[in-house]
Amino acid sequence: MKFEMKKNISAFVVFLLIVCFSCRQEEHVAPAKGNVTFAVSSAAKTDGRVSGTVTPAFVLLSITDSEGKVYENVKLSLFAFGSGYLSESLELPTGPAQLTKFVVLDATNEVVYATPTEGSVMAKFVSNPLPIAFTVTEEGTQVIPEVLAIEQTDTPASFGYASFGFDIVIPTINLNINLQYPDGGTYDSAYIIFRNSTGEIKKKLTVDNSTHLATGQTAITLGPWKTSISYYHQDPQANYEKMEKMGSIDINVLPTATSLTSNVSNVSITNDNNEVQTLPIEWVDYYYYDVVFQGKKEGLIRLPKDPTNPFVEVAVWNPEKWTDIYIYVDRAFYETDQTRSISRALVKIFERNPSRRACKIARRSATFSS
Repeated sequence: MKFEMKKNISAFVVFLLIVCFSCRQEEHVAPAKGNVTFAVSSAAKTDGRVSGTVTPAFVLLSITDSEGKVYENVKLSLFAFGSGYLSESLELPTGPAQLTKFVVLDATNEVVYATPTEGSVMAKFVSNPLPIAFTVTEEGTQVIPEVLAIEQTDTPASFGYASFGFDIVIPTINLNINLQYPDGGTYDSAYIIFRNSTGEIKKKLTVDNSTHLATGQTAITLGPWKTSISYYHQDPQANYEKMEKMGSIDINVLPTATSLTSNVSNVSITNDNNEVQTLPIEWVDYYYYDVVFQGKKEGLIRLPKDPTNPFVEVAVWNPEKWTDIYIYVDRAFYETDQTRSISRALVKIFERNPSRRACKIARRSATFSS
């Protein structure tokens, strides 16, 4: 009797374990998934603004899936397929979903097409504006939104978006700058300027005339930069004239770069492994003029101190304001022994405003030893 009871109890426990295990197995069954692709037709419906000069490369989209999860700014690659383009697949839970953003980018991440949202200004040009409902199946789903070509006059708001774009994280590093003066002189200020195709970084350095060092730090993106280093000291006899010593160099900022240093003849970039890349630099003396009109700096003139150097640089900060620039530079020796020379720079800038037809904003003469 006892044996039978123990046997029955053991069977009951085993039965409970099987039931519990089965329940737990059911609780952990993964939801079904399906792949979704998105198509862009080269003959996409537009308001007569199809551009044949752009090539779609990516699609940027936002989706709400069947579980209520929101996928924001998902970027998928596009591939040529027949007469249009097809995206790489995106795996989503099966069931109803909504497409809430659809923007097509070219290879440079510029927006070239977009699907407008319901109620937006551009929604009238498509038959099915966003949000677009679709169903994700295990067999696969394809969604084909109608898109409109983007023109320069279009705004994100006209398509119902707060912004067309998305944040692209560009790697930057902090570069320590420690520059030795190019000579034994003293200077009032020093600047380093980095330029590339996307912009300019100008950094004023701290000068120390006792150690002959100019120091600072700047955040900078990776890649090639045209770099100039300038030292200035004011000439008390000149109205807007400064003496400038400038050197130029092309550098390549790597992810491992930590510091930039210089001496009389070289610029060096050191990385975090103490490896050093050294490049030669040449220094040139210039007369530097701030172009000032009605008390406001409008640009600059840079003229070599060497009278045999034909270089002259004129820059204005607001080119749309000035329609024409007239430059006259005269390099003439005087006195019989030719121990001194005179350099004159006359710059006339003609403003767009017809009430001030010709404004002579810079006329400077500089005398120096040749």
